[in-house]
Amino acid sequence: PGGQIAASVVATDSLTQFGADPNHVLEVSVTAPRAWAGLQGFNLPAAQDWSGYSGVSFWFKGANSGQTFLYVITQDAGAGLYQASFTDDSADWKLVMLPWEAFKYREGASGTPTLSLTAVTAYFIQFSDNGGDTSFTGAFALDQMAVFGPNGVYYINALANSQGQSSQVAF
Repeated sequence: PGGQIAASVVATDSLTQFGADPNHVLEVSVTAPRAWAGLQGFNLPAAQDWSGYSGVSFWFKGANSGQTFLYVITQDAGAGLYQASFTDDSADWKLVMLPWEAFKYREGASGTPTLSLTAVTAYFIQFSDNGGDTSFTGAFALDQMAVFGPNGVYYINALANSQGQSSQVAF
């Protein structure tokens, strides 16, 4: 009770995306969340094999709040939760890159503590209750969720396509 989270898709010209003009980003506004808050629902239509990549990346525009956020992935239909942290340390757009080595098994989660990445079924962003960090209030934006590796970046929502279509962006 007492908390409110509003999310909307908005057009932006301050962050461009290959093949998208104008680009649209997910903008989130948070007012006094309860003990736990996050963006759920990035469920993938089918399990994806991310084992051939080096990590995940995305663009983040924060409020320079100093708050810790978590990027969480699930594999094998929820048989394990793994998380990596990043900090809201800028009010400008910044590219966040989280290598697999940064992901830790989430204590108390069901499943195996082995991060195989062969059947990733969902991912989400958690921005409250990150080890006692429960006071985030503000706005942030996310865009271009992707996996990265030595051959480039692939947008997560396009991984079902053949690699090499417009979803690939070379480094």
